[in-house]
Amino acid sequence: MQFKAHVLGGLLAGAGMVSVAQISGYTSASVSDLQKILERPYQTDGDLPLLSGLFLLTLFMSLFPDLDSASVLQRWFYRIILIILIGLFFTGQTGLFAAVTFVSLLPLLHRHRGWTHSKFTPFILAILFAAILEFNRSANALTGQFSPGNMVDWFYTYWIYVLACVAGHYTHLLMDWQF
Repeated sequence: MQFKAHVLGGLLAGAGMVSVAQISGYTSASVSDLQKILERPYQTDGDLPLLSGLFLLTLFMSLFPDLDSASVLQRWFYRIILIILIGLFFTGQTGLFAAVTFVSLLPLLHRHRGWTHSKFTPFILAILFAAILEFNRSANALTGQFSPGNMVDWFYTYWIYVLACVAGHYTHLLMDWQF
């Protein structure tokens, strides 16, 4: 499938995830709030960060399976990741820095249409991400403060993000007819 088709699929899936967040009550944003976002896209109050994050995560996961091949997408992805990592480093967000670093390196570990095109990948990435965040959260993870129970709590609290990963990734697989 062509890159543009995957972007279009990701945009549609992202819009769908924003709708799911509204319908499920995960966010209290209304249509008028979405119009305010269009008028002031750089605002950081209200539900904009949540909705933007869901939309972008879904779009990202719709493109993620093709990051394992040398392409324009891969070059731009790592340029953007570098900028994100610099920002995270200088703002002291070490947990997110570590999570983004680990996850961004994963596509380079195998051939094209390998594990990145697996149906299990979005779930494995969500578990890995939760483990990294929990490990970072616990100041003394090696002395027994690391708790898998906190990872389960993370899934209950942030289930919408896991769903966004799955929706974006499965959109890619569906468009490649790998489903």
